[in-house]
Amino acid sequence: MQQQTEHDFEEATSVVASAAVSGRPALSDDAKLAFYGLFKQATVGDNATPRPNFFDRKGRAKWVAWAELEGMPASEARLGYIELLKQLVPSWKSQEEDQSKPVGTSLGPVISSLASTSESTTLGAGPGPEVGSLHAAAMEGDMDALNAGIAQGLPVNARDPDGCSPLHWAADKGHVQIIRRLAESGADLNPRDSDGQTPLHYAALSEQQQAFLELHQLGAAVDVADNDGQTAKGIAPTQWKLPWDP
Repeated sequence: MQQQTEHDFEEATSVVASAAVSGRPALSDDAKLAFYGLFKQATVGDNATPRPNFFDRKGRAKWVAWAELEGMPASEARLGYIELLKQLVPSWKSQEEDQSKPVGTSLGPVISSLASTSESTTLGAGPGPEVGSLHAAAMEGDMDALNAGIAQGLPVNARDPDGCSPLHWAADKGHVQIIRRLAESGADLNPRDSDGQTPLHYAALSEQQQAFLELHQLGAAVDVADNDGQTAKGIAPTQWKLPWDP
């Protein structure tokens, strides 16, 4: 039984790998994530790798898909992989399935917990329109839209699905004037996203020196550590001339 399962697992991984290249059968993004997580759990075990940073959206989604299977035995993960392929492509062994239709729209309980791991890059996908409005204005550097949103009473500290405030996005894009306006409107200078990173982290990671210096001058803390223990001060590019340098 175990030998047969291992054989079927090898065949199933070949089918999925071929589909990833050829697009036949067409797998949904959620299905691909589910297969990835089950494969890693079956071949490596529990996910002990560092979580990718905010800017690696694809890497973060894959990391979550694997991490959510923590504790699942390798044998169970192999069976889950095979059963998922059977569910999506019932005739996968005979290859008689019509492979032109996307599959993965009805995945059942096997990957129900993975539906949120695709980590959409669309702002405002989270709780309410007030999140998208100010975030989009901050990202695009649109001062008129930002002022209009603030005048409407939209919260300057609203968070998107990744825990980012408008100030995170302004810092990431280097919009200094937007940063100042948000600060004048009472924006928290040290909000932490889901990875514990502040707007200063974002400015450092995206190498936005003027945004970094502006945030620092406004009073943002340089020594706040993210979930990996990294501070904005520690990850700032070494070639920058910063106020604390000798």
